[in-house]
Amino acid sequence: MAERKLATFDKYDDEKFFELFIAAVKETYDEYCVLKQREEKLSGYSEPTFEDAIDEAEKRIKKIRKEQE
Repeated sequence: MAERKLATFDKYDDEKFFELFIAAVKETYDEYCVLKQREEKLSGYSEPTFEDAIDEAEKRIKKIRKEQE
């Protein structure tokens, strides 16, 4: 089963793969926050450390892109 999934990702170059990956991470995180907010009856919910990690990943991807130019 894992081999089939890897084959799906093989069609993307690194840039496209990480673009899609970060978008999926953000979407999943947003959905998680909404569910957590509802579950705990809060007015809002966030995980600042996770948000910082997403931001850091985006910065590193941008840095790699610049280095490759």
